[in-house]
Amino acid sequence: MEGTSSTRYPNKIRQLRMESGLTQQELAFVLDYESVSSLSHLEAGRKLPTLETALKLEVAFQRLVPDIFPELYERVRDLVGKRRVELFQRKAERRKP
Repeated sequence: MEGTSSTRYPNKIRQLRMESGLTQQELAFVLDYESVSSLSHLEAGRKLPTLETALKLEVAFQRLVPDIFPELYERVRDLVGKRRVELFQRKAERRKP
């Protein structure tokens, strides 16, 4: 799940920012960013937000993180779901006499 320099993280930040009537500079201010470039990287999907930034976006847009990063959420949900099934299967195998 760890990203590489070519990994993209599609999101709805730009769409939600525009729907909210905010400029990049204004949203950067709300997020307490020192520069707009960090926000630009997030919007373009070139950067994965920290947990703190993801929560700030959730509060700023009043939308849940999975709604802001739906593709990432689906990948994480699928990965964790598969790993949980695998874990439970392993545990069941260990219990067999």
